Amino acid sequence: MTERPNLSGSETIDTPANNVLFVGTDNTSTSFSGTINNAGVASDPTSQQGQFVKTGGGTLTIDGARIRGGSAFVIGGGLAATSSDAAIDYLSLGLGNAPTLPGSTSSGTLNVSGGTLTFNSALQVGDFGGTGTVTQTAGNVVFGMPGTPVSLNIGNQGGTGTYNLAGGTVTFGNSTTDFMTLGRNTQGNPSSGTLNLSGGTFNVANGTLFIGSNVTSTGSQGTGTINQTGGTLAIGSASRLFLAAAGNGTYNLSGGTLQIGGSSLFGDFNNLGGTYAFNLGGGTIQVVGSALSAGVNATLVGGTTSTIDTNGMGATWSGVLSGSGTLAKAGNGVLTLTNANTYTGMTTISAGTLALTGSGSINLTSGMLDNGTFDISGVTSTPIPGVATGVVPLPNLSGSGTVIDGTNILVVGTDNTSTSFSGTIINAGTASDALHGIFVKTGAGTFTINGARIQGGSAFVVGGGLAVSSGSTAIDYLSLGLGNTLATQVPGSTSSGTLNVSGGTLTFNSALQVGDFGGTGTVTQTAGNVVFGMPGTPVSLNIGNQGGTGTYNLAGGTVTFGNSTTDFMTLGRNTQGNPSSGTLNLSGGTFNVANGTLFIGSNVTSTGSQGTGTINQTGGTLAIGSASRLFLAAAGNGTYNLSGGTLQIGGSSLFGDFNNLGGTYAFNLGGGTIQVVGSALSAGVNATLVGGTTSTIDTNGMGATWSGVLSGSGALAKAGNGVLTLSGQNTFTGPTNVRNGVLNLTGSLQSPVNVEANGTLGGTGTDLNTVTNAGTVEPGFGLPAGQFGAMTVKNFVGAGGTLALRTFLGLDGSPSDRLIINGGSADPSAVRITNAGGSGGLTTGNGILVVETTNGGTTASDAFSLVGEARGGAEDYRLFRGGLNSSNPEDWFLRSSFVVPPPPGGGEEEPGTGPGTEPPPDPLPPGVYPIIGPELATYGVVQPVARQMGVEMLGTLHERIGDTLTTESGGAGGSGWTSSAWGRVFGGQIDNRYEAYADPRVSGGVGGVQTGLDLWRGSVWPGHRDAAGVYFAYGYGSADVDGLVTNAAATGYTLEHTGSMHLNAYTGGGYWTDYGPSGWYVDAVVQGTHYDGSATTQFANLPVRGTGFATSLEGGYPIPLPLGPGFELEPQAQIIWQHVSFSDANDGLGEVSLGSTSGASGRLGVRGKWTIEGSQGAVWQPYVRANLWRDFNAQATTTFANDRVPLNVQATRLELAGGVTARLKERLNLYGQFGYQFAVSGDSNVRRSGVEGDLGARYQW
Repeated sequence: MTERPNLSGSETIDTPANNVLFVGTDNTSTSFSGTINNAGVASDPTSQQGQFVKTGGGTLTIDGARIRGGSAFVIGGGLAATSSDAAIDYLSLGLGNAPTLPGSTSSGTLNVSGGTLTFNSALQVGDFGGTGTVTQTAGNVVFGMPGTPVSLNIGNQGGTGTYNLAGGTVTFGNSTTDFMTLGRNTQGNPSSGTLNLSGGTFNVANGTLFIGSNVTSTGSQGTGTINQTGGTLAIGSASRLFLAAAGNGTYNLSGGTLQIGGSSLFGDFNNLGGTYAFNLGGGTIQVVGSALSAGVNATLVGGTTSTIDTNGMGATWSGVLSGSGTLAKAGNGVLTLTNANTYTGMTTISAGTLALTGSGSINLTSGMLDNGTFDISGVTSTPIPGVATGVVPLPNLSGSGTVIDGTNILVVGTDNTSTSFSGTIINAGTASDALHGIFVKTGAGTFTINGARIQGGSAFVVGGGLAVSSGSTAIDYLSLGLGNTLATQVPGSTSSGTLNVSGGTLTFNSALQVGDFGGTGTVTQTAGNVVFGMPGTPVSLNIGNQGGTGTYNLAGGTVTFGNSTTDFMTLGRNTQGNPSSGTLNLSGGTFNVANGTLFIGSNVTSTGSQGTGTINQTGGTLAIGSASRLFLAAAGNGTYNLSGGTLQIGGSSLFGDFNNLGGTYAFNLGGGTIQVVGSALSAGVNATLVGGTTSTIDTNGMGATWSGVLSGSGALAKAGNGVLTLSGQNTFTGPTNVRNGVLNLTGSLQSPVNVEANGTLGGTGTDLNTVTNAGTVEPGFGLPAGQFGAMTVKNFVGAGGTLALRTFLGLDGSPSDRLIINGGSADPSAVRITNAGGSGGLTTGNGILVVETTNGGTTASDAFSLVGEARGGAEDYRLFRGGLNSSNPEDWFLRSSFVVPPPPGGGEEEPGTGPGTEPPPDPLPPGVYPIIGPELATYGVVQPVARQMGVEMLGTLHERIGDTLTTESGGAGGSGWTSSAWGRVFGGQIDNRYEAYADPRVSGGVGGVQTGLDLWRGSVWPGHRDAAGVYFAYGYGSADVDGLVTNAAATGYTLEHTGSMHLNAYTGGGYWTDYGPSGWYVDAVVQGTHYDGSATTQFANLPVRGTGFATSLEGGYPIPLPLGPGFELEPQAQIIWQHVSFSDANDGLGEVSLGSTSGASGRLGVRGKWTIEGSQGAVWQPYVRANLWRDFNAQATTTFANDRVPLNVQATRLELAGGVTARLKERLNLYGQFGYQFAVSGDSNVRRSGVEGDLGARYQW
């Protein structure tokens, strides 16, 4: 035995066989980094060992040291490893049977805070009655030398051992035969071993970990405990963990992670008699290597959440999970529970799948938080009597995961709490399958399903309700409030259910039953969207089904129903047993039946009582799509109370009963609106207008025909553009208000009618009471061309409106729409007449009847007045009360003539004059005269003004270019192609009178701009100067027109302003000018013109489109005279021929043709010109001239329908003018002239006068 009071340094010490080196007796702490070689090996009992013993109270730090062979014991104080690498073959910490040595306490410690410490053979912590403790906060502890068995016993052979791992890494095992035991014992007193894991990693890479002695004992058994609050206990794929063996084991997994996989987790070992407790109090079991298969029981500690993380590999747990804690499923992969688990805490799934199979179950008194997948499709359980599947109850369900139900019945809500779930519930099959999965909501709580999907099978609510407030949610089949056998067997069932929708989108892909098989269901929607229909799948909505009572309350949001025309929605559907009752209460939002059919009342016959349906609409919109139908009744009775809001419907979509199945209907209109959509509505249903209310039919620009009877005491309002035709024998007594569009009455109406400013009452209706007209009344509305109708009213009150009539404006007795006053009276009203194809003609009798009185009806003298203008052919028609010779005094007629009676005691009336070219005399002699309007004068002047504009743009040579081609002004130079350009502006006054029946007079002006180009200048003959070119011009004419019209009293004619005209002219022309040797000239021009513009009167506007062609030949011969510098007297002559033609047009009152004219204008004139040379080469050529003009063969005829109205413009006028041409520079000339013309013929009915002038310039190069 060798004693070293302390050991330090780095020496090498050999301990021979059967010798003991003990150190530390001086109780000091030292550091040793050398080598101790002990003879023999600890695992060979036949070898003679050398032994190293640490005693005393100090600490020996062994950084970098090596204790090789034999055995090493710590029986006092401790060892420490803080850095570098150290190795010990065999170490016993706290040996209780060691020889008595100084400083021995039979206890020992090992503190590891850094470096790497390797045990090549074994570590015993608390050995043979001693007490040992390992505390590791960092660094690495490694067990195993390749090829050598290794073991770790914490608490061995009656010892007490503790391993505290707070940081760093422990790596144990070389092979599967290595073992680590907590509390190993074969004899004597019991051992106790504890692993306290709060941090770091304890990696059982190979071998077996036993909690509790792994061998039987002739004395007491050893026990083991793992207390894990953090860190990781890793069981390698080739390793095993036994929770007990011969001794008892306890594993308290309160934090950190147990990493294990495959078949590595066991309860007891070889049935050696030990028991175990696996307490899950907050830690995580993480599957590694391969899927875990575990048959151990575990206790979930109350108030904690323990996690099984399948880590993408899966796990099957066939043991029982008990306790009151929460189980959390994490990680991808499937955790399958196959036993009847009894834990009462919550179950949460954050990822992957939790599956129950066989008799597997979870007793969840705290519910399920599912953010992964919960698969119960493999569960076999006892079915409910009468139901083919079994029940899996969940007190509550929350989360965002998936529940796979299979063909089972998943019951949620037995704890009456309210939870939220946004995941997916998958039921096997469909609702129509004999065997399918079922989801049942029970209890008093609310199950909020924002973003959730209940897929396949059926879903039932038998207690509490569902809620949707956001997100996108879908349910294939839902029954709200089920009253059958299943509902009565489910805990917490009240056979009633609710659905509250306040936001988001909820889609039903197959069906919704609200109140089903005797149950009571209610849907309340205040916002959001509810959609029925998955493409290609039939969908149905039954509110009150098979004896159930259902209510759908829509206050906001949108409901969209239907995929195809075969889909149906029924209120009160029943085929057997007790009656169903279905109610839709619509106070807001939109219920859109986009496709399919809505039945109010059962759509099928019943062997028991029939189901009834009701719609109570006080607001919102019920929209029936163009491919949908609304039946007010079918086999069951239906009631639709439209008291507010809007029913949108069109086409042939509104019906009374369905297939004559026997149901009756009541359609009560109490203040709502029927709005036509899609296409014109055709409805044959009867309706009752509720007293004290006003109901509206809005044709919405599309029209409607209502052939059913409207009864009751309420009021009807017609709104919207389009035509509402009432063809039935209506009996309602409230007022009818025509607000917009047309109410076309072809049946009868007892109601007083108010036609508002934007409304029209039309048709051929009879038995009308009082019509108050602030808009338009149009008898005969809608009749085809050539047919005329009459409207019969008792009283006709004009309130600023118009009576509109179509009349064939022709001779006496021509057909017309008529208003008949039957026994009542007529107040003042305007009358508007539309010509229905008449070509005019003079009426000689009473004229055309338009307002008729019967049965004592009366009209005031001012009852009717004509607005606008009524024209047939060239005649205007006026409205007269009574016939000629005092016949029919209360009736009203249209006449196109007036009579000038002979003076008292005079002779008989003579026929008056018709439209010719002579104006009528003033005063008119006795006779019959046509009534004429302002168009005769206004339209008649268009042709002559157009001819005047044509002459203005063509002009004379000197108006067009001045004397710029004379030798004195430089006209001899610039020969060749395109050597000169010119332009001018021109204008003139219009002050004309023409000879026609309407005696037209026109005052205004013409003007324009013209530019030309000499394309060629030269000499065709010797001594001559020639120029040929083209020009373009724009001209305008604008004038006011006065003429004769029939006076307001229709007793004569009065001269007044009749209208105005505006013309634009776009002209192109070509010219050739030749100057002879002595200065004489010949000028030839051709010109084409396009005209557009308008002629306008008070009530008509005639668009004007036309063309013109003109040609001119002009010549002059200068004679020199001694009357001043360079004076020449030049006689001139010019002939102009024009053709002007205008297209026919309609001015809003009828067809008008301005026709075509051809004629010539001739000029004889004389010009006196001086040539004055100025300084710097300037030349001035002033002149004066006088022209005598004559217009030949220029009669213009305007045709109104077949009536020709001629106009004569043939006249003679004298023109006096003066002008000047100046050559200011060698290449630049300026010119201009100003003149005045006036009539000189003896015919005072035709004259043309006014001033005119132009300014121009030429430039040559």
